[in-house]
Amino acid sequence: MDKILVRCLCILTLIVISIIEFSGAVGGLTKSAKVTIEPSYLSLLLGSTGSLKIRVVSNFTGTISWAPTGANVVAVSPTSLVYSVVGKEETATVSVTAIGPGETGLVFDPSGLLPRRMEDVAVSVVVYKSSAVSILAQVVGWVYFLAWSISFYPQIYCNWRRKSVVGLSLDFVSLNLLGFLCYTVFNIAMLYVGSVREEFLSENPGSIVQVDVNDVAFASHALLACLVTSIQCMVYERGNQRISALALILLSMLVTFAAVVTIMAIAALFSWLMYVVLLSYVKLIITCIKYIPQAVMNFKRKSTAGWSIGNILLDLTGGLFSFLQMVLMSYNRDAWASIWGNPTKLGLSFLSIAFDFIFMFQHYVLYRNAESSFAVDDDVQYSPTIEDALFGRCSPVRSYGSTEPTPATSTTDRTSS
Repeated sequence: MDKILVRCLCILTLIVISIIEFSGAVGGLTKSAKVTIEPSYLSLLLGSTGSLKIRVVSNFTGTISWAPTGANVVAVSPTSLVYSVVGKEETATVSVTAIGPGETGLVFDPSGLLPRRMEDVAVSVVVYKSSAVSILAQVVGWVYFLAWSISFYPQIYCNWRRKSVVGLSLDFVSLNLLGFLCYTVFNIAMLYVGSVREEFLSENPGSIVQVDVNDVAFASHALLACLVTSIQCMVYERGNQRISALALILLSMLVTFAAVVTIMAIAALFSWLMYVVLLSYVKLIITCIKYIPQAVMNFKRKSTAGWSIGNILLDLTGGLFSFLQMVLMSYNRDAWASIWGNPTKLGLSFLSIAFDFIFMFQHYVLYRNAESSFAVDDDVQYSPTIEDALFGRCSPVRSYGSTEPTPATSTTDRTSS
């Protein structure tokens, strides 16, 4: 069942991303005409001026016009150009002046001809107030990316070191895999699919698309780490642990929901923006509940053995820095309302922080004695090492009370020693 679930989720990821990319390519310029705009993304300091290059190739006669989707962010000159291109290439330059902080889009309309791909004629422009704050936001973004990304490795290392996943909730692992699958699709679509970005900006004038390169990198890496952890759960000792019936029912419902909305988006019953937003809600739902099975397991076992505290400490760092980056970006672009433009990212920050404190309370307060020493035999006590402090109880299972027989020691030997 576990292997089938992993394979199905991998196949679903490839199918969904391919469908979104294909949908952005429907329609098109005639084979003999092509209009492209470079660059597709422009970042300007308030008061500065940038430029865009419009390139028309081969047969095209008509007017290309453009206008910002948000007001009071940029001024564009000129606002239209007349072309009569026959069998040649022609290039023009458009000046873009930053007049107010925020993010807007420029949609270029080539006289009734549909673009081959939306991103060929859609340009996103970001205007920020301070270069220093912009750099700080980027640094903070990479800090949380590194913290959250590295947070997967203590658990992976712990599983490898012990050759066991006993103590790690399989419900948590399976839910996490599906959640990051949806989150990866959401981030890729919001950052790289031009039609989705432009639709978001047109529905939210002056707002910011709160997705950056580090978001995509984090989500993709997290999905890979979840796959590795899932494989560990298949090959390492897991005792009598299984995915619970309740988790299987929930997973089935969420996968069915994702499949249904995919079909509805393909049938154009709603937009692809709505589709990726719905997928982000799947991730948010999973984040709300995925930690509960692990917390319950720790409570029943009266121990956090098998659950890495290093994972929790790094996750807490990532959550705090993720929220800080959103605050810095919103301040620098004067778009506080758009902090709600990425509900998944905002929800992840608060929910992960709350659960991190719960696990820290279990590890350092409730079950502290369970972590401080473990009997290996009648007289020897095991004290945790620095490795255990960083990664949790990750020494081989036998070090924590293995059921393997230990060499017999006579009373005489003990007395003499």
